[in-house]
Amino acid sequence: MEKFIVPTLEYLPSYLRALKIAEKEGFPDFVATSQEIEENPEEFIRKLNLLDSKECKKVKEWLLPSKLFWLVNTETKKFIGKVSIRYNVGTPYLASLGGHIGYMVSDKFRKKGYGSKLLKFGLEIAKDICLGEILIVCNENNIGSKKIIEKNGGKLINVIYDESVKMNKLRYRIILNESAHELWKKFLVQTDDLEIKKQEFGYICWKFGVNPDELLSLVLMDRKKACTSLYSPEYENIVTDGIYNVILNSQNKAICVTKNKSLKICDFENVSEEFAKKEGEGDLSLDYWKKTHEKFFQGDEKKNSLVLEEFHLVYSI
Repeated sequence: MEKFIVPTLEYLPSYLRALKIAEKEGFPDFVATSQEIEENPEEFIRKLNLLDSKECKKVKEWLLPSKLFWLVNTETKKFIGKVSIRYNVGTPYLASLGGHIGYMVSDKFRKKGYGSKLLKFGLEIAKDICLGEILIVCNENNIGSKKIIEKNGGKLINVIYDESVKMNKLRYRIILNESAHELWKKFLVQTDDLEIKKQEFGYICWKFGVNPDELLSLVLMDRKKACTSLYSPEYENIVTDGIYNVILNSQNKAICVTKNKSLKICDFENVSEEFAKKEGEGDLSLDYWKKTHEKFFQGDEKKNSLVLEEFHLVYSI
């Protein structure tokens, strides 16, 4: 049985064998060399478990949070391949040559459709973490990856020479929400934010979880300037101060762009009157906010930490 898992010691021997081949081909593991892994396998797995958090910088200073999955055969205990999905490409290198998604197939499983399977899975995860489009990059001479990317909707953006490896890199875009992509392009044309103009992939897209069209209409009226979500480490990776949001309606059509002003983690009972008013719902009172959100955060959820997100409308169709 084949299954996507988070990395574990159980499949490490098979991964190590595949990695040694990949290293000879010029594709090392950025966390550790095969020799370092053999010397301390537990430390390697510990570091991999930090990648999906702000703690990733303890592994490598230049890292941004990402999700990593291994594709394995649970019966034979064989490692088949891996795929990594970054929440954003917020560094110059990632925005030009790194990309959102990277994958690797063990030499024993190549040319059997696993590259496409890994990329398809990565694209589904990309949707789950609110990406409207992704950047994926491959070496110009990697014909296999080129075909896989194009098979999964990749459109060539341009070719950039990578001085570090003395090779051309092909930069592809895969659009996950066409409507969000088109609205973002229109926004970039008219915005005065010179920094964001340079960021083709500088947004996330999502819709409100309850009554999406009703709440979206309040945003368009400039009445709703805040929203509340249940805290999770993943949410903290997705949403950051200053990020741009393409907000969708119930039909997943992009309607407007907002920019985050602030994020605050707060307990349910400590939400203020001021924040409730910024949510823009009902009579704008804290009492109304608590009644409606108690229905949404049922049971013990409302006792947990919440993320209070403030934003302002910057563009709409």
